[in-house]
Amino acid sequence: MPFDIFMIAYGEPNGAENWARLQTIAPQAQRIENVRGLVAGYAACAAAARTPYFFAVDADNWMRDGFRFEVAFEPAADEIALWCALNPINGLRYAHGAIKLIPTAMMKSLQLNGHVDFSTSVNRNRYIDICASEHRFNADAYSTWAGAFRECAKLAIGTTAGVEPLRKLARQRLAVWCSKGAEAPFGAWCLRGAQEGRQYGLSHSRDRAGMQRVNDFDWLRERFRARHVRKIAIPPRA
Repeated sequence: MPFDIFMIAYGEPNGAENWARLQTIAPQAQRIENVRGLVAGYAACAAAARTPYFFAVDADNWMRDGFRFEVAFEPAADEIALWCALNPINGLRYAHGAIKLIPTAMMKSLQLNGHVDFSTSVNRNRYIDICASEHRFNADAYSTWAGAFRECAKLAIGTTAGVEPLRKLARQRLAVWCSKGAEAPFGAWCLRGAQEGRQYGLSHSRDRAGMQRVNDFDWLRERFRARHVRKIAIPPRA
């Protein structure tokens, strides 16, 4: 395996079992834990990397049989390669939650420049039509809601910008997120997060600061608590 492999963990409920699974495939993999913020987590990988490229695996990813971190192409210094991930709730198969191959030097110097998704701030992406993992973001109610909210807020923006083929693809994926999978574990929370994320993205399509909040996990958790966690009334003291 020519490149370093990192799993980025930030309190995922199923992180331990996914890490154990990764170690059976890549015993030399390293773990980056408790780094706040998505881009900061990838930057921590770049700081620890000893190879010109590194693989990044989010801790809610379960490795599928057959994937061995093999790279059948010559990676470029200005691109991120992404392998497909399977959505266990609605069956979509694309780069949401994908395993990524990231150039180390590029990650160290990356500037987001207002982009919500750090992969869209690079020169180009290479999408590999191999399903490498199952993105098990549906480990509990909050994780499921937050994963759906974030992705559908970004997809909603995608329906309003760019060329028509990409807008059409965003509309198709958004429709699936917002309608499929209610019977899956935590599927109802996925639908709720997807529908709320769609509304948030459409209403903040011209608000970069507002859209940046979808990468703030403290903000997401507070939003979830405020809207979905029933407040328990504490009886007055006698």
